[in-house]
Amino acid sequence: MRGGSHGTGPNGARRGVRALMVGAVVVAAACGPNPGVTDPPPEPVPTAGQAVWALGDSQAGAMAARGEGWGDRLGPAVFNAAWRSTGAGFVTPGTATGRTVVEDAAWYLAHHDAPERLLVIAGVNDLGSGRSVTEMLDAVDDLEQVAADHGVEVWYVGYPPFVEGSYLQPHLVDRLTFNAALEARFGDRVQSCDDELLADDGVWLDDRFRLSQADEVHLGDEGLDELAECVADRFGAPLEAP
Repeated sequence: MRGGSHGTGPNGARRGVRALMVGAVVVAAACGPNPGVTDPPPEPVPTAGQAVWALGDSQAGAMAARGEGWGDRLGPAVFNAAWRSTGAGFVTPGTATGRTVVEDAAWYLAHHDAPERLLVIAGVNDLGSGRSVTEMLDAVDDLEQVAADHGVEVWYVGYPPFVEGSYLQPHLVDRLTFNAALEARFGDRVQSCDDELLADDGVWLDDRFRLSQADEVHLGDEGLDELAECVADRFGAPLEAP
């Protein structure tokens, strides 16, 4: 893990900018609707019994072609804070929310009582938009700081395998490097589900688990079940309703 202070120097300045971005989201939300602009749907509210919040991208949200995403397949003790985080990454803002995963965490923690843990699966939108592994890991540091400020632990799941021949294929090494870096930094707080999702070649996503032949990114119903089962097997009881 990188050393050094989180409060001074280039890292501190970058975090200051990120904090201002999060603040801008909150202020904009408080200013009320603009004439001629359709308001987004209201943010869902976590309940007292939801000790784990799911954060990520469109793999976590519902899609007509497959039903619920992984964020809603882990049981009632998990709040899906990524319900409309299409396009979001650690560094990349979502197309619907305008927030990164880090900013999603900050937004929900600023507006609701903190959970015990955050559970995060993200990164594909960063890699697909040309972000580097270094940028992603810097944002992970930001997320760790946001969570620590609220006494919350963060769990990570390594980003699932890519479809062979997809536009993400050139980023295979970056995926593996990022997932390995998470495991090296956070140990038992990280779970890999590659064994459950990889094809026999041990490199690419098993074709059975993709949403469709036309979709190069999203897991289908069977793939999401495998992912959710892998996550539940690893993290166990905290995902269960009290």
